[in-house]
Amino acid sequence: MKFKAIKPGVFRKLGKQECRVLLIRHEEYEKNITTENAIKRLIRQGQALKRAGIKISNAYSSPADRVIIAVYYTKVGLDAAGYTLTVDRLADLASTNPVLVNRIKSEARKANVPFAEYLFRLCKEVKEIAHLMWQRGHEGAEVIWQMASNKGGQTIIVGSHGGTRIEVIIAALKGNLKEDNIEMPKVFVQKGQITELILNVRKTKLVAVNYLKPSK
Repeated sequence: MKFKAIKPGVFRKLGKQECRVLLIRHEEYEKNITTENAIKRLIRQGQALKRAGIKISNAYSSPADRVIIAVYYTKVGLDAAGYTLTVDRLADLASTNPVLVNRIKSEARKANVPFAEYLFRLCKEVKEIAHLMWQRGHEGAEVIWQMASNKGGQTIIVGSHGGTRIEVIIAALKGNLKEDNIEMPKVFVQKGQITELILNVRKTKLVAVNYLKPSK
């Protein structure tokens, strides 16, 4: 998968009925504290967005500190002051079902498979896991549509989690998230990576998905 570089000229002008959503995953962290190098990357990424002509009108985030920090320091780079609204329906699975997450992480380590990939494998085997991921994807997509509904011609930033949220949100927005057939994503977003979504808010239609090149 080729990622879209963040540089001047790559972001097209939005139509009056289009909203650009910058869907960002949290950065690297240790003991739930975002690392200093990660913060520097987020600021650089925000600065690159600013040079590319991006201006945001609103900011939203999962309640998790590491996600709030990812949104905040991206905004620092963008010189975008203001508030960030936290949204429970963008939260990590671990916040609602930590026992399940710890069990799956333990199984993934034993199988030597990344957590997110192992989770999607389980969707083929365990109906309860498939239902949970289907539910989380459609819940997140509904939130995105609500945020974007009155933001025609604007760009917003939304922070959430990889594996248990962003990938299934994108699948739901595409109309590809089926409870009886949760497909393995072609792309797992990296920590700190932004996915650009272009939504037609009048037609309630996903127009484009672009995975942006992460900052180094």
